[in-house]
Amino acid sequence: MLLLAALGIVVAGAVTAWLPSTLLARQVAAALQPHLVEGGTARVTARATAWGLAAGRVDRLTITATGVRLGELAAQRMTAHLEGVRAARDGRGWRVASVAAGQAECEVGAEALQQLLVSRGVERAQVAIAADAVAASGEIRVGIALVPVRVRAQPYSTGRDLRFRILALDFGGVEVPPALAETVLAAVQPAVALDGLPWSLHVTRVDTDAGVIRLVARVGGAP
Repeated sequence: MLLLAALGIVVAGAVTAWLPSTLLARQVAAALQPHLVEGGTARVTARATAWGLAAGRVDRLTITATGVRLGELAAQRMTAHLEGVRAARDGRGWRVASVAAGQAECEVGAEALQQLLVSRGVERAQVAIAADAVAASGEIRVGIALVPVRVRAQPYSTGRDLRFRILALDFGGVEVPPALAETVLAAVQPAVALDGLPWSLHVTRVDTDAGVIRLVARVGGAP
C-alpha cells in the first residue's frame, strides 16, 4: 500500500508538471505566429508548474523557429532559451509578458537581405554572404536614371540594430571612399532595427559565414 501511495504521488507530480508545461508551450507557439513570415514555424518547450503558472511564473522556455520577423528583416532560423519568464493570459491563451534573462541566436540569409534592399528602393538587388563580408549589387534610381551600385560591407551591431561597415562602394562605375560611402548611406539607408518580437534583443556578437549572418543576442526586459 505504501508503495502504491508513493507511486501515486510520483505520477500525480509528473502530471502536475507535464500538463501546464505542455499547455503553455502550445499556446506560446500559437502566440508567436503573428511574428512569423508566411510558412514560418515555431516549436516551444516549457518548464512550468501548475502553481507557478497560476502566478504567471515560468521557469524556462526554449524556442526553435523559422521565418521569424526581426523588424524589416526575417531570420531564417532562431533559437532562444528564456529564463525567469512572466506569462500573461489573454483571450487566446498564454503569452510571454517579460523575460528576466536568456540568450537567442538568429541566422539571416542572403534572401532576407535582398528583400530588404528591394523594400528600400534598390532594383535588381543581388546579395551574397561570405565568411569575411557581404557583397550586394543593384540599381538605384536617381531622377529618371538607374545607377548601378556594388558594395562590400561587414555587418555589425550597436545592440538593438544591424548596421554595415562599408569596405568598398562602386557607384555608377566610380569608386567612393569607404568613409564617405558609409556617411552617405547611413543618411539614406538607416540601420535595421531588430524589433518586433515579444521580448527585447541586445546583440552581443555578429558573425558571418558562407550564406548567413549569425546574430547572438542577450534577451531580457519587457516587450
